[in-house]
Formats: sequence, C-alpha cells, structure tokens
Amino acid sequence: MSRRGTNIRKRADGRWEGRYYIVDTAGTITMAANIMKENGAKSVRAIASHCVMSDPASIRIQDSALEEMVFTDSIPYTDRCAKVKQLTVAGMFAETIRRIENNESISSQYLI
Repeated sequence: MSRRGTNIRKRADGRWEGRYYIVDTAGTITMAANIMKENGAKSVRAIASHCVMSDPASIRIQDSALEEMVFTDSIPYTDRCAKVKQLTVAGMFAETIRRIENNESISSQYLI
C-alpha cells in the first residue's frame, strides 16, 4: 500500500516491511496494521520518532490491530491510550546541551 507519508509492502517471503513518515490522526498507520493482521501477521507494532497524535488518533490506535505504538515525548501527548508507550528524550537533549556547552563532540553521542 502506498499513501501520502507511507511506504508499506508485503515481501515475497510473506513478511511486511516499510516506513510510515508521519502519525497525525493515525488513520493510515492503523489501516496498515489492520491489513497486516488480516493477512496473517502474528502481531503488529509501530515505532515513530515524533507523533502529532491529533484527534481521533488515540481512539484509532486503541481500536486497531496494533499491539503497541511507541514514540518519543518530543511532541506533547495528553490523550492517553493503553497501547501507546512514550520514550523520553529529556536525557538525550540534556546531554547534547552539556556537550555543546563544554565544546565536546555531539556526533559520538549518536553512534550506534
């Protein structure tokens, strides 16, 4: 399937892969999760760096086949959903600021 902000496809071996570039109202990501589940996926999880999460995103996620949705707290999110897990970026930002103040490299902080 291909819609604005997405690139999701089923591979020849039956596994799903792809990228979803923005989560605003969660319509596309939840539709993709439902399609994957209907086509035999054992579980579907989504991970994003930043999510806008405009209404009705939380309801769509809760009612979808998504088992879990994970994203950072870089954008405020107040309409909680049991399937959503937020990861804090506060420590990372604090360390980046510390390194800048001390004229240290920040690129080494992000090497995996």
